[in-house]
Amino acid sequence: IAKCYYMLSPIYSLDQDNTNQAMEKLQIFIDNYPNSNYLSEANSYISELQIKIEKKDFEISKQYYTIRDYKAAISSLDNFISNFPGTPFRENALYFKFLSQYEIATNSVQSKKLERLEGAIDTYDAILRYYPETVFMDDVTEKLVEIQEQINKIKDNKT
Repeated sequence: IAKCYYMLSPIYSLDQDNTNQAMEKLQIFIDNYPNSNYLSEANSYISELQIKIEKKDFEISKQYYTIRDYKAAISSLDNFISNFPGTPFRENALYFKFLSQYEIATNSVQSKKLERLEGAIDTYDAILRYYPETVFMDDVTEKLVEIQEQINKIKDNKT
């Protein structure tokens, strides 16, 4: 039964009810038959299905950035990162969170701009802390220079 649900699991962009049922049935199989010859196969199916669910969640979060709803993107990406801490999509999620914060901060009113720019720097620091050789290094570094220039302008205007 578990393998049937696994086979019914659709691509990540579709409804994942069968995927969730497959994971549930596979876990029941693993719990009931811990010495089965099919244990490694069941575990690999669960891993594959879990990645499919994570990809769907990530793509939904990324979609907020694509439609330029940056606040929703930040919130959704924060939820994604906390719900799936070990996901292979974490680097991308941090990157899109940074981009969303950058867009909000650079287009913000003066009274909120400094705080938002500093929030983007915090996300930049998180990217480098977890992914020192990130594939997004050139882009985030370029945007960081712009952020720092804007922060310097704000501080110069205050003095």
